[in-house]
Amino acid sequence: MGNKIFTISEDQYQHNIPLVREYIRNKEMYNRDFAKLCGVNNSTMQTILAGQFRGTINTWQKIKQTTKLDIQFDDKIALQIPAKQSREDEFIKNYLIKHLTVFGNVYVNAKRIKWLGGPKKVLDILQAFGLNCEFSEDEKGTKSIIKLREK
Repeated sequence: MGNKIFTISEDQYQHNIPLVREYIRNKEMYNRDFAKLCGVNNSTMQTILAGQFRGTINTWQKIKQTTKLDIQFDDKIALQIPAKQSREDEFIKNYLIKHLTVFGNVYVNAKRIKWLGGPKKVLDILQAFGLNCEFSEDEKGTKSIIKLREK
């Protein structure tokens, strides 16, 4: 399920799981409500509570941050885990910004623009990265082009 390097040990799991179960019982919550509260996928939380998966350090960090329980995990490993990037972040940083800075313009599919939140949001994001851009269309009017504005 998760990367074994980032999965907590059995001893840590045995320490953490009674704390979580007691928290859920004391707050009179359903397991899915607890998962939602902590920002954890419901199916991941269910497998952890069922003992089928010990959980990753990221998952236990979220639980600890939300509940303020004495959750145990390896702090040294936790510091080495890179921040998770969303697909949108990866596309913006690794494609849009790279192409705009190198070529000055980039073709973007209309569905991709919608997926990113629409033209205004895309321009706002690029503006936050210091890129003053605008949308235009190719000569056929079929493809969206984002290009840097002249200074």
